[in-house]
Amino acid sequence: MSRKLALFWSGLVLLAACQLAPQSGEGFQALGVLGGTPERPTLMGKVLDTAGANLTKEGEAFAGTLLPGMVVQVSGTDLGSTVRVTSLEVQVELKGPITSLDTTAGTLEVLGQRVLTDASTRIYQKARSTYRTLLLADLAVGNVVEVHGTATDSGILATYIERYPATTQEVELEGQATDLDSTAKTFLLNGYLVDYSGARVEGAPADGAWVEVKGILSGTTIQASKVELKGR
Repeated sequence: MSRKLALFWSGLVLLAACQLAPQSGEGFQALGVLGGTPERPTLMGKVLDTAGANLTKEGEAFAGTLLPGMVVQVSGTDLGSTVRVTSLEVQVELKGPITSLDTTAGTLEVLGQRVLTDASTRIYQKARSTYRTLLLADLAVGNVVEVHGTATDSGILATYIERYPATTQEVELEGQATDLDSTAKTFLLNGYLVDYSGARVEGAPADGAWVEVKGILSGTTIQASKVELKGR
């Protein structure tokens, strides 16, 4: 009897192991923060094999370096410890000049939005194909930064901040559109006037709609090149 019970429990353990083990070749889709190293990026503990993958950043081709802290949307095939990536989209939360900075509190403000940092936030300066890591104290008011992270009630919790060259004028932000003027093709976004008269517009502009805007900042006016409506 004891031998039969031992075989029975062994069978249950083996069955459980088979059910819990990842099935090689299954589809993989995930949104998350990159880990690992630039040479060996990981997501959810799995190494990403991006050879032959379609890499994009906010809908445009991306040929840069994948760095830890970046927020990415990945599709591919799960091979156990590795994912063979078919498509990877780098997702930007915010891009623009720093208007205030508090290194003690670990916060900064970009285009009217509060950005929070913690010990996990990665900060970089990139130039062409090279990069170097920075500290929050290396940043200054007026620096143009790109922010990846998660929106919270207190602001954007940054996982990745990249400082751009001083000549950069392009900005990117999202929020709720107000004071829409469909005749002048303008609306307010986080206190900035957005002129979308020459922009590529995806969706129907509406007062109160949640929008993502890309464009050039001049004073407090953003000359939009792309406006994407994401509903209310």
